Amino acid sequence: MKITDYELPTPLVIDDALPEQHASFLESVILGSSFPWTFIGDISTLTKNKPIEDITYAFMHMYAVHGQSQSSYYDLVKPLPSIILQRIGINIDFNITMCRSFLHVRQNTNNAYDQIHRDDENDHIVLLYYVNDTDGDTHIFGTEYESELFMRVTPKKNRAVIFNGNRFHASSSTNTVRAIINYNLI
Repeated sequence: MKITDYELPTPLVIDDALPEQHASFLESVILGSSFPWTFIGDISTLTKNKPIEDITYAFMHMYAVHGQSQSSYYDLVKPLPSIILQRIGINIDFNITMCRSFLHVRQNTNNAYDQIHRDDENDHIVLLYYVNDTDGDTHIFGTEYESELFMRVTPKKNRAVIFNGNRFHASSSTNTVRAIINYNLI
């Protein structure tokens, strides 16, 4: 069975997704002073000409695109989906099409959440791994752009959420630092 064949009618939230020592090591590396981040002027580029008070500034680190490594840190994060899925009893073949981290910095906007979006229009599964305890919930909606809010997931160190990539979703601004690893799996 392939991961895109796997039914995810509702998002799965997994606490203690990794062994604690592994989670703490990831947090120390990703939030460490030598981890290479790239500034992005707006975490969601889907909406142009937003008022300045609605822009969510962030940093990004790209690990892999279309399964091809873009980072010397990719080997560190590549095994995580397998570990997390096996931990909850799901043993499915998959490929990582995109893997990146986002680092939100303290910022309040006028919006309850950032731009609603899908990571990709093709069939895929989204796995978000929360690197640290913070605020800035992930908002998960239905499969239509104007869908009502289905679920909010609060970032918690070593928590993961897995959901069907056809669901729209959005991050939200934070009063602290919010670090995630975002996987798109097919």
